[in-house]
Amino acid sequence: VVGPEGQILSANEQARKLFAYTAEEFRGLHVEALMPASHRAPHVGLREGYQRAPIVRLMNPLQELRCVRSDGAEFVAEIALGPLQFKNQPCTIAIVRDITERKKLELERAEAERRFRVLSSRLMEVQEAERRQLSTELHDRTSPQLAAIQINLTMLANLLRTQETEDIKAVLDDTVHLIDDTTVGIREISANLRPAVLDDAGLLPALTAYAQQFTHRTGIAVD
Repeated sequence: VVGPEGQILSANEQARKLFAYTAEEFRGLHVEALMPASHRAPHVGLREGYQRAPIVRLMNPLQELRCVRSDGAEFVAEIALGPLQFKNQPCTIAIVRDITERKKLELERAEAERRFRVLSSRLMEVQEAERRQLSTELHDRTSPQLAAIQINLTMLANLLRTQETEDIKAVLDDTVHLIDDTTVGIREISANLRPAVLDDAGLLPALTAYAQQFTHRTGIAVD
């Protein structure tokens, strides 16, 4: 309980434990003595302003205050205030809660979240790099080989033309179609893994191209 001039009139056992003062020591102190030296002068004006218009102020995480114990150790606190008639004079009752441990846990949690975001970002970078490498290798290694096979089949068809039968022609045609389908499939897989336009032009053109392909494939218009 703080008097009109800022003097401490009463402190319960919990307050005595929190600030490490005896009841007698408390009664000889001004409330500013419970704050670091750099906070005392500004607090006088705040205290006087509150006394002119006292209202109940509940504990608010956005209104933290640094406090200091009798041995000089500082801690962070939340404080609730309220007007009080004490010994026939208008006083202020203050309820102080030490939130040092909670602040420590909040900082540790924030640091853990920051590390998690860094790791998640790094994981995404690694995944993108792997997809890019897989897409490139899939396209670069298979496309030339498939093209060469298709050329060989065309040459083979020309060589067999004089003795070509319907069965041979059907097998050759079917094989050529299979190679065409395989080539298209590999290009699609490669593009889905890592569209080349994504590296060449950026995200928006890549999304536009994907939407156009989707519309062409399904008939569903995409805006």
